[in-house]
Amino acid sequence: FHHVDNARIIAYSKRTPGTIDGVDDDTVLVIVNLDGHAKQVGTVDLDLAALGLAADTRFSVHDLLGGATYEWQGSANYVELDPAGGRPAHIFHVRQGFRRDEHDHPFFA
Repeated sequence: FHHVDNARIIAYSKRTPGTIDGVDDDTVLVIVNLDGHAKQVGTVDLDLAALGLAADTRFSVHDLLGGATYEWQGSANYVELDPAGGRPAHIFHVRQGFRRDEHDHPFFA
C-alpha cells in the first residue's frame, strides 16, 4: 500500500520483478476513490522501492482504464478521481523512463 493524503483514496501496487533475460518488471499501481459520489483529489506518496524505482526517477504510468499516459517523477504525485466524470479509479501500468510522446509507449507499438 502507498500513503495518500486523502483518506477517501486508496493506493496499492503489485510488482513482478523482471527476469535475468532482460524482461522488464511488470508493475501495476491501483488508485481508487472510495467515495462513490464525489470527486476526490490527493497526493499519492509512492514507495518507489516497492515499485522497483530509484528515488527521483522519471517514469510513465499508463492508465489501463482510460488510456492516458502520464509522466511522473519522484514519490509525490497528484491524482484526481471523479466518479461522476467516469474516472473513479486508475489502474496504471508502471514503466521506468521518460517517453517523448505516446507513440514511444509500447502500448502504441
